[in-house]
Amino acid sequence: MKKRLLSILLSISITLLFLLPSHAATPESDSNILFTPELAESTAEKFSSNLGKKYHAISTTKIYAANEQAIGYIVNLQDDNNHTGHIVFDNTKDSLISEFSFDEPSIGSKNHISSPYIISGSATFAPLDSSFHKKMSSTCGTTKTYKVGPFTYETRSPRMSANSNYLFPFGKHTSTWDDIFVPVKTIYENYNLVGTNHISDFYTLPEDLVKETTKHYACAVSASYICGSYYEANLGCIDESLKDEYMDIWARTKTTVRSIRGGITYGTTPITDITPGINSYLKSKNKSARGTYVESPSYSKFTKTIDSHNIAMIHCGINTDEGRSGHSMAVEGYCTIAKKYDHSQLHTLMACDGWDGQVKYINLDYSYFTDYQGTFFHE
Repeated sequence: MKKRLLSILLSISITLLFLLPSHAATPESDSNILFTPELAESTAEKFSSNLGKKYHAISTTKIYAANEQAIGYIVNLQDDNNHTGHIVFDNTKDSLISEFSFDEPSIGSKNHISSPYIISGSATFAPLDSSFHKKMSSTCGTTKTYKVGPFTYETRSPRMSANSNYLFPFGKHTSTWDDIFVPVKTIYENYNLVGTNHISDFYTLPEDLVKETTKHYACAVSASYICGSYYEANLGCIDESLKDEYMDIWARTKTTVRSIRGGITYGTTPITDITPGINSYLKSKNKSARGTYVESPSYSKFTKTIDSHNIAMIHCGINTDEGRSGHSMAVEGYCTIAKKYDHSQLHTLMACDGWDGQVKYINLDYSYFTDYQGTFFHE
């Protein structure tokens, strides 16, 4: 089913807000998010912009504590005049930014600013510049960069098995799926619009219709079907062959039976099989679109996909009283908003939740995701 989006945010009038410059966000104990390399790069670029500099990220290296816990990134920067700089993000610091430096041509800099010195298994120090980063990229499977002093880093093979790649811990906080959605009324009353975009039509596949037609239901299959509809692999829920198409995707995504209740078969789908399954389905329909699976994607990954007139999926998990609960949804737009009282931003995705036929706004900054992944389509 397609529903024409009447206007941005379902015809809600929200005033465009030009944000004042702000420093990089500080992680709070009650607002932890997964700090990805893409987020580190975009934060570094925004930080430099707020200082009046137009730098872009050229390399990023994850840094670890001695216990193998990832604690941050070293982001190398460069501007169009080949001036360089760096920012070190370290979540053991209250400010998150451990240090930063930029070329200052006005005071005689020779374009030699580079990241903190790194020990490479010897007493010889070498600056972490872009060429060093490229050299290390070929061996990143066997070496890591560790913080061994306040401003010193050692690149070596791990001495123990990594126990986590998450930069911020996820607690055992229990949630319901309602917790991750931002009510439209709340957006209207408490936020101003920063930026938004969406595909031209809203594609939906309500759970009740799926159950009635197919006697089956699995969220990943519904999300995949919706994405297939966008690329005209099927006609949406007006398609008389809905059951055949749905069950074809069910099989291709290796969805298995989780339970049978009330005559309805409920399925569960391995996250890593969703993208290959929908790609196989699209190929069988002679469609050129293909999806790419990304673990822990940044918000900008979603926005860039939508801006390129493509659709996406989010696969996420929360802790409930019964344990981890996973859910997949089709992402059809995004909306970046800012709180009226302090201008702090909230990053939301406009999605079909697979349960009903309305646009839902997913809070990607929600603190208690256990994990989330994405499938991003392109033609």
